[in-house]
Amino acid sequence: INKINNVKIFNKAVSDKNGMVTMYYDNKDHAAHSLIHKQNKEIKIESITLEKIFEMENIKTCDYLKLDCEGSEFMILENLSTNYFRKIKKILLEYHLFNDEIQLNKLKNRLIEEGFKLQVFPTNSKMGMLFAKKE
Repeated sequence: INKINNVKIFNKAVSDKNGMVTMYYDNKDHAAHSLIHKQNKEIKIESITLEKIFEMENIKTCDYLKLDCEGSEFMILENLSTNYFRKIKKILLEYHLFNDEIQLNKLKNRLIEEGFKLQVFPTNSKMGMLFAKKE
């Protein structure tokens, strides 16, 4: 429809593992299904790691990584090795604080260790945007 020809679609969730995972349906917001935030309805779906996508697509450099994954952003990036962080120049992610800020602080520290400069923009007490750029 948009005449974009450099996009590939994978009918899989991105998480910290390759294989089957449980996805929870949000009955109120159909854009907020999650692997983290438990809801009444759940299904099993296939999952893939970010590292596996880089390998399959032979990605040497990622100019801009955007993550909007309803709480899975922490597990995806916590399990990404330094070798793959070296390939990424910028990251924009929406973060979700389902329990507390510990995961967000761990992620911020990890990104700083990997050489990123951060800007954090809370949108409310439960979520916000994080922009990370290599120095």
